[in-house]
Order: sequence, then C-alpha cells, then structure tokens
Amino acid sequence: MRTGRVRLPRQVVTLLLALVTASLVVLIWPPYRDFKGTAFYLRPLMAPLQNLEWFSYDVFEIFGTRKRRIDPRIVIVGYDRQSEETLGAWPPKRHVHADLICRLKADGAALIVYDTLFTDPSTPTEDGKLDAALQAAGNVISTCRVEIDQDARGTLEAPYYDKQNDHGIDFEEHSRMIGFADIVTDQLGHTNKGMSSDRVVRRIYPVRHDPSSDTLLPSLPVAAYLALNGLSRDDLHLTATTANLGALAVPLSGPAALDFGGNTLPSSYIDFAGGNSVFPVYSFEQAVDPAQRPPGFFRGKVVFIGLTGSQLTQSQNDRFTTAATHLAPVAETEGSVRGDLTSDVPGVMIHAQTFNALLNKAFISPMSDWLSWLIVFGFAFGAIGVTRRFMDWRGPTLLALTAVVYVVVSFGIFYQWSTYLPTFIPLVLVIVAAGIISWTERGSLRKMWSGYVSPAVLEHILRTGAEQGAQQYLGTIVFGDIRNFTGFSEAHDAPTVVRLLNRHLERITTVVYDEEGTVDKFLGDGILVVFGAPVPQEDGAVRAVRASIRMRDISLQPFPDDDGTLYTLSSGFGVTTGPFVAGHVGSRQRHDFSVIGDTVNLSSRLQGVTGKPDVIIDEPTYERVRAHVEVESLGEVTLKGKTLPVQCYRVLSWSDEAKVGVGG
Repeated sequence: MRTGRVRLPRQVVTLLLALVTASLVVLIWPPYRDFKGTAFYLRPLMAPLQNLEWFSYDVFEIFGTRKRRIDPRIVIVGYDRQSEETLGAWPPKRHVHADLICRLKADGAALIVYDTLFTDPSTPTEDGKLDAALQAAGNVISTCRVEIDQDARGTLEAPYYDKQNDHGIDFEEHSRMIGFADIVTDQLGHTNKGMSSDRVVRRIYPVRHDPSSDTLLPSLPVAAYLALNGLSRDDLHLTATTANLGALAVPLSGPAALDFGGNTLPSSYIDFAGGNSVFPVYSFEQAVDPAQRPPGFFRGKVVFIGLTGSQLTQSQNDRFTTAATHLAPVAETEGSVRGDLTSDVPGVMIHAQTFNALLNKAFISPMSDWLSWLIVFGFAFGAIGVTRRFMDWRGPTLLALTAVVYVVVSFGIFYQWSTYLPTFIPLVLVIVAAGIISWTERGSLRKMWSGYVSPAVLEHILRTGAEQGAQQYLGTIVFGDIRNFTGFSEAHDAPTVVRLLNRHLERITTVVYDEEGTVDKFLGDGILVVFGAPVPQEDGAVRAVRASIRMRDISLQPFPDDDGTLYTLSSGFGVTTGPFVAGHVGSRQRHDFSVIGDTVNLSSRLQGVTGKPDVIIDEPTYERVRAHVEVESLGEVTLKGKTLPVQCYRVLSWSDEAKVGVGG
C-alpha cells in the first residue's frame, strides 16, 4: 500500500479537533461580537447556529433557575376587551385613569406603575382630574419615552405638563418617578409556527442617558424598584460591568448599543418567571368597582397598569415573546374562538417580570470565554476520543452519553449559578467532528485492510478498529505453493501463465475469505494466509486446516482457459500454529501488512515436505484440530533451517463435526 500522507498520532488528532471545536464555539458565541475584517463575512454562516443556540437558552429558561421566585406583592390591572365594552374604546378618558389611581391608593396600594404614555394634552378638565390623582397618590411611576432622530439626537418625551401653567398641570412633577418603557428584543430572523411573533425578549435596558439632563434615566421597572426601596435617580450609577441601583448591582451581561450622542445603552439578561399566568391579572372595572373586590384587596401591592387584551395589545404593537414563553406556548386567554396557542405576552407583563427579577436578583450571565473554551475543549476531547476509540456500537453510545453529561452539566451551571454555557453549538460541532473523523478513519481502514481480509473480518475491523503497528499474536499460518510451477511456466508463454495463476489464486482466495482468514501476501505461485490476526480467532486452527483442505481440493479441479483448454494447478499447504508478529510494517511511503516469526518460516517448510498436493500440519495445530481430522503421522522431520526435528502430520480427511471424546 502506498500513501503520501503523514499520519499523526491518534491523540494528537483528537487534541487538534478539540482545540478547533472549542475555538469555534467561543468565536460563534455569544452572537453580539464586534466582527471585523474577514470574520465579518462569516456572520451569515454563524447565524443559523446562533439562532439554534438561542433555542437551547430558552429551553433552560423554561425550567428556570434557583433564583426564580414570584413576588406575591405584584399584581396587574389591565385594559382588556371587557374593559373596552364597559369603559369605552382605548384610550379611555383620563378621568377613568384618575378614578383608578384614587381607588388603588385608597385601597392601600404600595406602588402604582403606569405603563401608559401621557405625553399629549386632553381637555383641561380631564387633565386636571388625572393630575390631581397623581398628586394625591404620590406613589405613581409614570412612563416616558426617548425619541432619537436621524442625526442621533435624543429627545425626552416626558409626561404632559401645562407649558402656559394656566392650570398648574404637571404629570411628571406630580409622579413619584418616571421611567422609559423600551423593551429590547432579539430578532431570530424567521417565523415560528404557532407563534405570532419572533421578537424574543431575553434582556432589558436597565438605564439610559437622559437627553434632557446629564443624568441616568431608569427604565420603568427600575424606577419602580427605586421608589419601592426609598431611592431616587441620584442612586443610579453605571460602571463598566454593572448598573448599580443603590446597593443592587445589575450585571451588564448583554450587548451594549449606542444611544443618542454616542452614549452607551447597556443591557442585562434576566430570568423570566413564566408567561401570562405568573401574576394575578384584573380588569380596570374590577379594580375600580368596590363591589368586585373586598376592601384592602390591593393593600401593600405593587400594581402594574397597562394593556392586556390580546387584540388591543396586538393593534398597539405591545405584545412580545419572552425566553420563558418562546418554546412553551399556551392557549390564548382572550379573544380566541379556537383556543389558538400563543407565546406572546403584553408589554406590561414584561415590565412586571423585570421588576420581579430585580426584587429577586434573578440575573443571567453568559459564561466567560476562557471558561467556556476550557469546558467545551474537555467535552470535545472526551467525546471525539471515545468515538475514535470504539468504532462499534460503543462509540456512538458513549458519544451520546458524553453529550447527555454535557447538557446536564450546562443546565446544572445555569440552574445553580444563573450562568449560561453554550450548549447547542458545541453539540453540533462535536457530533459533526466525530462523524467526519469516524467516516474518514473507516474509509482509511477499509482501504488498508480490504486487500487482505475477508468481508466479514473487514466489517469486524470497521466496527472495532485495528492497530496499525506490529503486535504479538498467537494464531495459525498457512503457506500454499503450486506443485511443479517452474516446469509449467517454462511450457507456456508469460501472458498465459499470469492469466491462469490469477484465476487459480482467485479461487483459493475465495476460500480464505469464506473461512475469515487474512491474505498476508502472494509470493509468485505461493500464498501466505493468517488466521487469528489482525482479529484474534479462538477457532483459528480449525478454520486454517479446513481452508487448506478446501484450497487443496479446488487446486486439483481443472479449470478452463479462454480457449477452453483445461488446466490443473495442484497445490500443497503447510499449516503451523504458534506465536508471531503481525502488523503494518514499512516506511511512511510504503508499508504492508506482514507476519514475521519462526511460525511463518515453519509453515513454508512444511508445505514442501512431501512435494505432493498435501496438507501438512505441525503438532500444535494437530492438538487443536484432532477432533476433526484423520491424519498420517510423518514422524519427526528435519527441516531446512531447523536444528531440531519437527513432528508433523499429513491430513487424510476432515469432518466438520467433532469426534466425541477426542480433545482439540
């Protein structure tokens, strides 16, 4: 066999594959790297893996982390279809909101968080009623919005105030605090069946710069957290790694965007507590009408107010999918005749979930690059290593078990420390690498052994692998030779000799493969066959002697040449059993499967003992096959190259059924 390739040690190849796999993982994930140069053009190739990795993240998020808790103080008051039927189409007049605020305050609500933007004036009467309610309550968090124009300039759209000050109306001034209600989503770039949106919320903007002042502006949930804990906007501080809300440090674990004027807009991954049924939800009229609730029902509660009706939130573009609902759609609770599944939740639910996460410090961080690389490298090295070590069913089984262990470890890290280790991408890369290397090595083994061994032995080698280096074996060697081949060659022209020799060897090789032997080599008119290497065989001696008898019998049968002339190439065989060395021997440029040892030399000597088409076996072989043969003892024969005589036997007959009471 010739090859121009330089073979690397198996462990070195496994090590290189693990290094490449781990490096690719930290290159592809997380997806918000700032790719530059050539790497930028790899983004389209990375995107499918990144999107599927988000699915792994969402699967983990469904099961949650240890920090996931539901704060019992949080309730939601929503404007839904029933509210529209009772109180009118959205938006209702501002006296409705004023009445709601007054009712909640009188009932003892600790905080009222309004996810509704009041930036424009209504009538002085309506505005006055809402302003009075805000001022009397003193615990309302109002919504603002930051608009950024095409020149990257920011404008704060604060709650309405009377610029002429004719009526003294100032929604912002009379609110406890204001916060922006932006919700950040990850676009997956495809539509999911059964889901009306592919905007998945996994992270939040805790703060941003206030375009109207040189201060930090909190998000609506952060403003609620500050107010509940007696803090103000002065307690907001931004570092390179955290957004500090007083003593609470929110890790800036997500990608940062550029806000107006080049200011950084940081983001944080949070643990969502669930879907639409996490917090109690009541309609406007339930909250306003004392007859529909007992006194003190909202005492001590943090009440989030916003749109909850499915059709209403959809028309207002206020429905989102969270990591906790992305892969766990539930039946639509409102406006659904068919009970359609949905993963969407209203925006006010997102804010309530974020507030709940802040209260419970439920933040999620991606694992650092170096630690991700180290863990993935260990997984890849082990998974690829076991696949290459066992080429039978054990390889895929161990690969699957290793993958399961990796997933369990990844989920354990997520559950215990709220840290996400990339899961899907390493699994895909490792399985692909293991599959490719296994397919390549099977092809290499097939090329290496297909010329020597039978199809059955070849399949065994492909399932279990075979060492390429020389090893010590205990097996049986068969050496066959054509009788008077020299005279036959002199009597015929060379093309005829070669043609007939090939046909003869084809016939006896078929027998060798049928008995699952290995053809070591053809030596002119001779053949060297091995039983018990490279795959050990307990019954190798039985197979060898039976094959020798069958080959001898076939050689005695005439076969035709192209012109119909019959020829007989009778052959004799020597069979010996003992230790020998076998393996691929030679240089990197050329190497062949070879057997070496005294057992091999002895078989070549035995086949010529009688000079007739006989099968001659030695004593160790006879001891293993005596239950199957009738023999004639030739006594101790002195052979060329041997200092001591060798006991040998001529096989007279063979029986596949062992004789009763005869060892062997």
